[in-house]
Amino acid sequence: MAVISDKYLQSPYCMYEIYKLWQKCQGDAEDLAERLVPIVLPEVKIGSFEERAPYLEFWSERADKLEELIRKPNLRPGRESWEEVRLVREFAHHVDDILFFLQDVLMPRKLEVHLDDDFQAVREALRRRMGLGD
Repeated sequence: MAVISDKYLQSPYCMYEIYKLWQKCQGDAEDLAERLVPIVLPEVKIGSFEERAPYLEFWSERADKLEELIRKPNLRPGRESWEEVRLVREFAHHVDDILFFLQDVLMPRKLEVHLDDDFQAVREALRRRMGLGD
């Protein structure tokens, strides 16, 4: 299970986790849906390209900045730093596909959400996932 918040979508560690899972499933939404129960918080707006665009811009700008920084001759970055920059560039290339998947899977989202309704939706989705009836 992953609780998807704005902070989650801007964290390199969280994006690495979800990216590697998405990559392992080769972008197959059904396979990914069997491995991950995303709970998208109501403040996360990713239902349209326009809503996803700020995250695409964030990762693209972050990748550009890191690539510029790592090439500075006085820094002499190690192998792990080069790998980090490479992964951020990969996030930037695939973040729209990942966000589209997240907005499309499992958790119903409402504009006005009551906490008990959220937990009920989570419980129902988890029960379905585990093959438990009502």
